[in-house]
Amino acid sequence: MYTFTDIEIAQAILEARDKGVDIKIYLDRSQVKAKYSRSRYFVNNGIEVRVSSNSYIMHNKFAIIDDKIVITGSYNWTASAGERNDENLLVIDDDYIVERYQDQFNNLWDNKYSPERYQDLISEASISSLPAPKATEEAPIPIDNKIININTASLEELDQLWGVGKIIAQNIIDYREACGGFKTPEEIKLVDGIDDKKWGKWKLKGWVIKVN
Repeated sequence: MYTFTDIEIAQAILEARDKGVDIKIYLDRSQVKAKYSRSRYFVNNGIEVRVSSNSYIMHNKFAIIDDKIVITGSYNWTASAGERNDENLLVIDDDYIVERYQDQFNNLWDNKYSPERYQDLISEASISSLPAPKATEEAPIPIDNKIININTASLEELDQLWGVGKIIAQNIIDYREACGGFKTPEEIKLVDGIDDKKWGKWKLKGWVIKVN
């Protein structure tokens, strides 16, 4: 997405992530510091983001859903596009076209991203004050030293793990109650919504998963 400022779409993306949907967001370099960009919001909420390495403009505006649907057009994901501008938006389910867009996304994601700009985004996110997905949500409970006991952690504590929202956190609690607790840390990968990717990301981010 070239410009992404719409908070309602951003919140919907977090809700999809909490249901177990794998989300990847690729943004133009302008979104690192743009005042109303949701890039910092995504980083602060554990969504996987990459920033274009293009020195000019990454002007794509499309989304691919479940390898089955492409949404594209002139429409940036902004409030202005939804409320004021004259825009067009196409929803395409042709297999060949969807595959071409998927190839384009994979090429951008794998070959045309900037680790340096991503680090700039991380720095910006750490000092940004961004709205929570919902005003009624409670602030997360801090966890010291990124150590979490999955046999005793509360829903709010589990929610702080990357890629785990309240739905998957509840799945973890339901599983441990049904099975009498986790026997090993790796057993958490048997929970609906947890996979090797999330496990690897926790390790990369320095989380220590314990069962006693």
